[in-house]
Amino acid sequence: MSLSSSAHPSPADARVLAEDLPEGKPFHANGSTLVYRRLGPQSAKQNALPLLVFVPGWGYDGRILLPLATPFARRYRCYLLDLPGFGDAPLPPEHWGTEDYGRLCADFLRDLAKAEGVERLVWIGHSFGCRVGIRLADLAPDLVERYVFLAAAGLQHRRSLLFRLRIVIYKALRSMARSEAARERLRERFASTDDRAAGALRPVFRRIVAEDLSAEASRIGQPVLLVYGDKDTVTPADDLGLRLSRAIGGSTFEVLPDFDHMNLLSDGRHQVAALIDRELSADHVSPR
Repeated sequence: MSLSSSAHPSPADARVLAEDLPEGKPFHANGSTLVYRRLGPQSAKQNALPLLVFVPGWGYDGRILLPLATPFARRYRCYLLDLPGFGDAPLPPEHWGTEDYGRLCADFLRDLAKAEGVERLVWIGHSFGCRVGIRLADLAPDLVERYVFLAAAGLQHRRSLLFRLRIVIYKALRSMARSEAARERLRERFASTDDRAAGALRPVFRRIVAEDLSAEASRIGQPVLLVYGDKDTVTPADDLGLRLSRAIGGSTFEVLPDFDHMNLLSDGRHQVAALIDRELSADHVSPR
């Protein structure tokens, strides 16, 4: 996967980070595979500290979160995940939804906690990684100590009149199409950028964006930190973010000025790290 996005560190920083990045290792369960990379100390003396699991958004692998994770790895054990279909992880065996991703992650975290000898896990997800985190919290409510959701998705967007009109036009044109080829051309013309780019994962993408996790979010009992950029148009803080914060009782809702959906992870990583550091534990160990 290309890392030439504005969300990534500068070329010099990227080279330094890439040199220290370990090779990904597979985790297999029930016919599916995710890939993980471990950063941080090896010493068992760190067992009192929580273990941090970084989970990327749709279309990215764990390396997108490396600039954010790296300072924490000085003291904390950190895991960067490639979910099925992204990075080095193979495609999911079927047309998965977030429940399937959540079950695989629950299996992984149980094995991880046992292997590392820890009881404290923190889930740090971005966008789609938050959808999976919401599912995980519902499927395995006692597995993770706390959640950090960055630019979180998971609720249905409030669609504009223009968007709804496009859907009406698309359905009308599709009903008049005389061949499957013509219908496919219409799908490509009216599809979103992410939908067109999904490739073999298109059925998975369409299933996931159709899900509304309001009920699951309302059942989360662990502490949750929600962080958004005020320039985010993918998961707007003043709409989706605010509604999700209200759905998750007792959550902490933070909006950082001048950051969008992606540069929250790069240009905004120091501010995000400070918020995560505040939430991590009673030890308040600073990653900086």
